[in-house]
Amino acid sequence: MNDPRIRHRFQHGFSLLELMVAIAILGVVMAAVAGVFFRSSRLYTTQNVAASLQQEVRAAVEFMAREMRMTGYDPQKTGDFDLEVTDATRIRFSSDLNASGTIDDGNDPSSSTTPAFPNCERLTFRYSAGTNSAQIICGTQPPQTLIGGTDPRVSKVTSLNFQYLGANGTPTSVTAAIRAVVITLTAQAPAGAEGMIERSYSTRIELRNAAANSLI
Repeated sequence: MNDPRIRHRFQHGFSLLELMVAIAILGVVMAAVAGVFFRSSRLYTTQNVAASLQQEVRAAVEFMAREMRMTGYDPQKTGDFDLEVTDATRIRFSSDLNASGTIDDGNDPSSSTTPAFPNCERLTFRYSAGTNSAQIICGTQPPQTLIGGTDPRVSKVTSLNFQYLGANGTPTSVTAAIRAVVITLTAQAPAGAEGMIERSYSTRIELRNAAANSLI
């Protein structure tokens, strides 16, 4: 066992070629692992952004729907509360929420109809292409953003559409004949390497007081 030829046979290391092959294999494996991690991370980010955007869009539409359902509520039968503007991207309506018989501008702190405008009895919802947002306006007060904005880090509204339906469910442009409104809102949000993702939400609102007002 003391033969130097035998010791030399068992003590030699890797050759340069073997080392290069090992490094190449390790590089391929690391690249594959990094690729899987990158794709998983990107998918996770995209799914989170998509879920958050869908929730934001739905919340905005449901907020508009909740307010619009009271359109034309007029317990005093004054005839002053109804749909006022019915454009494709803008709607204005009024309702006598406190049964006073007069339209209040939202300065009464004793009640709360909307977070932004307590007891506002004349509301406008509209699409603002200049600010990439859906806006809410009480009376003649300045508009406030409901969803969207120009900041590239947040969601932006690409469209807000109001479709007006008559008693038979067919589209109508006659304000007095409107019995339901379909709200459709589409927005985008940045999702990292995936770029912008888009989500839409639509709902139909029955104007429960419209038919009664048409008989006043």
